[in-house]
Amino acid sequence: MTASRPPVGEALSALKASPGFRRLFFARTVSVFGSQFTNVALAFAILAIPGTSTATLGLVFGSLSAATVIFLLLGGVLGDRVRRDVLIVVSDLVNALAIGGTAFLLSQDQPSIAGICGLAALSGAAVAVRSPAMTALLPQVVEEEHLQSANALLRLTINTATLVGPAVAAGVFAATGAVVALSLDAASFALSALFIVGLKLNKPERSGHSMVTDLRHGWSAFIEHTWIWVVVAGFLLFNASANGVFDVLVPVVMRQHFNGASTYAALLTAMAIGSIAGAGIAMKVRPKRPMVVGVLACAPFVVLMALLIPPAPLAVLLAFGVLQGIGVDIFGVLWDSSLQLNINGAVLARVSAYDYLGSILATPIGLAAVGFIAHRTSVEATIAGATILCGLVVVILPMLKSIRTMRTTNPLTP
Repeated sequence: MTASRPPVGEALSALKASPGFRRLFFARTVSVFGSQFTNVALAFAILAIPGTSTATLGLVFGSLSAATVIFLLLGGVLGDRVRRDVLIVVSDLVNALAIGGTAFLLSQDQPSIAGICGLAALSGAAVAVRSPAMTALLPQVVEEEHLQSANALLRLTINTATLVGPAVAAGVFAATGAVVALSLDAASFALSALFIVGLKLNKPERSGHSMVTDLRHGWSAFIEHTWIWVVVAGFLLFNASANGVFDVLVPVVMRQHFNGASTYAALLTAMAIGSIAGAGIAMKVRPKRPMVVGVLACAPFVVLMALLIPPAPLAVLLAFGVLQGIGVDIFGVLWDSSLQLNINGAVLARVSAYDYLGSILATPIGLAAVGFIAHRTSVEATIAGATILCGLVVVILPMLKSIRTMRTTNPLTP
């Protein structure tokens, strides 16, 4: 493994050298920070409506997730057919309207749950269209040698916003209510669109094919590189197991053996702090085998899960929580950079869409499976099984030839 120039300096030089990257950087940062206001306020605002329950929450958030899954592949096709900056601007404005509309409904005496669900679905569709275009946009505004540092800098600021944002959002929500909180999120997407609108990228060449054919070509590009679909498949299993454990079972462990919510929050904070540090480290490392290093960097996550059965002392869990955050973000930066450097830019959005689809599907699968298995067996046995599955992913993937021989190369030109 070799080191580049001082990591922060390289990342900042990429920020200074590219006006387009500056616009993308501020757009991503402000929209992620703004999203924390909705993340904090929306659930409590819905539960405050007379006659609502947790089932209502499931309906609203299920509408958002379902729309994201349904429109994600379409977003990948559009991201390779139209100007990505225009696509992101439209998506951000739609999201601003959807969130602002939700704020308006919540200001009424009897908010319409059907209307809130419809706007949640609209927001989910906007996210689905935006996400692949965002991944594919970065190589168009950053020089190749700065891509990894640029990815790391984006993740660093996003992780910081995710750590700090909820506390700020909770204060605003407590002081002013959900309507103001959601209105600030809507404004953040409008501001993000304003940053992106100045990019003025070139229009991509027409493929001459139908959207269905373009989607098939994207699938062909996805499976052409064995290291891509193998990692996506492996981490669908990893994420389903790990997310299920941490979202469903870790709160149970914390309630039974520690101080409940406060201890759970401390662990999540340790993981968030680690993710910030991991993004900083990822600015510097330049491994010869990025996928081997990235997958192995997730090993602390497996160890952290193993330390829950029976639970280790809290100090040990917090320490491995930090290491987990570091490893996951190193993997994330190396993964994004590897895709951007090795995949033809003309199909990058479609390949990214298939990647995102695997990640999104992992969460509901994991939540449902882990909760059911723990109910039929025990919390400890379910965590042990999930730990074994995640451990197998981390051990087996680096042994595969496609992972071991994968090198970062120059992308094919369209």
